[in-house]
Amino acid sequence: MSRKRSTDVATPENAAEPEMITLELPIGAGEQPGYQAELIEAGEVSLEQPGTHFNLQIGPRGAAAFVRVRNGLRDSGATLPGGRPVWSNADALRWMMEAMADAIDS
Repeated sequence: MSRKRSTDVATPENAAEPEMITLELPIGAGEQPGYQAELIEAGEVSLEQPGTHFNLQIGPRGAAAFVRVRNGLRDSGATLPGGRPVWSNADALRWMMEAMADAIDS
Protein backbone atom coordinates (compact mmCIF):
# COMPACT_ATOMS: atom_id res chain seq x y z
CA MET A 1 0.00 0.00 0.00
CA SER A 2 1.50 3.31 -1.02
CA ARG A 3 1.11 6.54 0.90
CA LYS A 4 -0.32 9.58 -0.78
CA ARG A 5 2.17 12.34 -1.36
CA SER A 6 1.16 15.88 -0.51
CA THR A 7 1.32 16.60 -4.25
CA ASP A 8 -1.55 14.10 -4.72
CA VAL A 9 -3.99 16.22 -2.69
CA ALA A 10 -6.98 17.46 -4.69
CA THR A 11 -7.00 21.17 -5.29
CA PRO A 12 -9.66 23.23 -7.08
CA GLU A 13 -7.54 22.99 -10.23
CA ASN A 14 -7.22 19.19 -10.28
CA ALA A 15 -10.33 18.11 -8.34
CA ALA A 16 -12.26 15.32 -10.03
CA GLU A 17 -16.01 15.53 -10.45
CA PRO A 18 -17.23 12.89 -7.96
CA GLU A 19 -20.13 10.54 -8.48
CA MET A 20 -23.04 11.77 -6.32
CA ILE A 21 -25.68 9.80 -4.40
CA THR A 22 -28.68 10.86 -2.34
CA LEU A 23 -29.29 9.15 0.97
CA GLU A 24 -32.53 9.56 2.90
CA LEU A 25 -32.22 9.17 6.67
CA PRO A 26 -34.98 9.05 9.27
CA ILE A 27 -34.59 11.91 11.74
CA GLY A 28 -36.05 11.43 15.21
CA ALA A 29 -36.84 13.89 17.95
CA GLY A 30 -34.14 15.22 20.27
CA GLU A 31 -32.98 13.36 23.35
CA GLN A 32 -35.74 11.12 24.74
CA PRO A 33 -36.39 10.25 28.40
CA GLY A 34 -34.49 7.18 29.50
CA TYR A 35 -30.96 6.08 30.30
CA GLN A 36 -29.15 8.76 28.26
CA ALA A 37 -31.47 11.52 29.55
CA GLU A 38 -30.84 10.37 33.13
CA LEU A 39 -27.08 10.60 32.56
CA ILE A 40 -27.50 14.10 31.11
CA GLU A 41 -29.57 15.19 34.12
CA ALA A 42 -26.96 13.71 36.49
CA GLY A 43 -24.28 15.76 34.74
CA GLU A 44 -22.42 12.67 33.54
CA VAL A 45 -23.07 13.40 29.86
CA SER A 46 -23.19 16.88 28.38
CA LEU A 47 -24.69 17.73 25.03
CA GLU A 48 -22.99 21.13 25.35
CA GLN A 49 -19.50 19.66 25.04
CA PRO A 50 -17.63 20.58 21.88
CA GLY A 51 -18.13 17.13 20.39
CA THR A 52 -19.03 13.49 20.78
CA HIS A 53 -16.52 10.65 20.62
CA PHE A 54 -17.20 7.64 18.38
CA ASN A 55 -15.33 4.37 18.68
CA LEU A 56 -16.78 2.03 16.09
CA GLN A 57 -16.02 -0.78 13.72
CA ILE A 58 -17.96 -1.38 10.55
CA GLY A 59 -18.16 -4.44 8.35
CA PRO A 60 -16.37 -4.89 5.03
CA ARG A 61 -19.22 -3.55 2.84
CA GLY A 62 -19.71 -0.50 5.06
CA ALA A 63 -15.96 0.08 5.19
CA ALA A 64 -15.64 -0.10 1.40
CA ALA A 65 -18.54 2.35 1.00
CA PHE A 66 -17.05 4.69 3.62
CA VAL A 67 -13.66 4.70 1.88
CA ARG A 68 -15.38 5.63 -1.40
CA VAL A 69 -17.16 8.53 0.33
CA ARG A 70 -13.93 9.64 2.07
CA ASN A 71 -12.05 9.51 -1.22
CA GLY A 72 -14.86 11.40 -2.97
CA LEU A 73 -14.63 14.13 -0.34
CA ARG A 74 -10.85 14.26 -0.81
CA ASP A 75 -11.12 14.34 -4.60
CA SER A 76 -13.77 17.07 -4.57
CA GLY A 77 -11.68 19.31 -2.33
CA ALA A 78 -14.19 19.23 0.56
CA THR A 79 -13.19 21.18 3.64
CA LEU A 80 -14.21 21.17 7.29
CA PRO A 81 -15.88 24.25 8.82
CA GLY A 82 -12.47 25.63 9.85
CA GLY A 83 -11.23 25.40 6.24
CA ARG A 84 -8.99 22.35 6.67
CA PRO A 85 -9.24 19.80 3.83
CA VAL A 86 -11.03 16.52 4.54
CA TRP A 87 -8.32 13.86 4.59
CA SER A 88 -8.64 11.32 7.42
CA ASN A 89 -11.47 8.94 8.26
CA ALA A 90 -12.34 11.17 11.22
CA ASP A 91 -12.41 14.21 8.92
CA ALA A 92 -14.82 12.43 6.57
CA LEU A 93 -17.15 11.37 9.38
CA ARG A 94 -17.01 14.89 10.87
CA TRP A 95 -17.83 16.41 7.46
CA MET A 96 -20.81 14.03 7.00
CA MET A 97 -22.18 14.77 10.47
CA GLU A 98 -21.85 18.54 9.93
CA ALA A 99 -23.61 18.20 6.55
CA MET A 100 -26.43 16.27 8.23
CA ALA A 101 -26.69 18.93 10.96
CA ASP A 102 -26.93 21.63 8.27
CA ALA A 103 -29.67 19.67 6.48
CA ILE A 104 -31.63 19.13 9.72
CA ASP A 105 -31.34 22.82 10.66
CA SER A 106 -32.56 24.04 7.28
